[in-house]
Amino acid sequence: MGLEGAICDFSESDTDFHREAFDVAISLETIEHLADTRHFLKLIYDTLKPNGIVLITTPNSFNLRRRLDFVVGRHSDPLMDPSRVEFAAHIRGFSFEMIECCIAQAGFENCLLVGDRVPFVGGSKISRILLSFLSSHIVAIANKPA
Repeated sequence: MGLEGAICDFSESDTDFHREAFDVAISLETIEHLADTRHFLKLIYDTLKPNGIVLITTPNSFNLRRRLDFVVGRHSDPLMDPSRVEFAAHIRGFSFEMIECCIAQAGFENCLLVGDRVPFVGGSKISRILLSFLSSHIVAIANKPA
């Protein structure tokens, strides 16, 4: 398709990429595995061109099913239960509000949050609650200011 891409391990110290090298950065189901999410987001910010876009996905650790599982002392999600063989070593969990805050603190703007079970959410409080309770995954899209 004529697109060039690069894979980078941002969990290492710094990257070999130049500042403002990319138009888009995509992080799929990664941020929950990292100890230093602020450093990770800063590196993404630094490698994006002005008006560059970041897309981040992560499990919604605070949806209704996971909250109920927590109350009764179990996990229905093997990725969140360290006693299971297929545990994916999630270091931290994110809610919609938490990922939005982290992205804003890194300097990104216009954060759009989408859930996997809620097709459209406006700005109303009820819409945000439905998004938080029903979606099992979070998709966050934001841009670096010009």
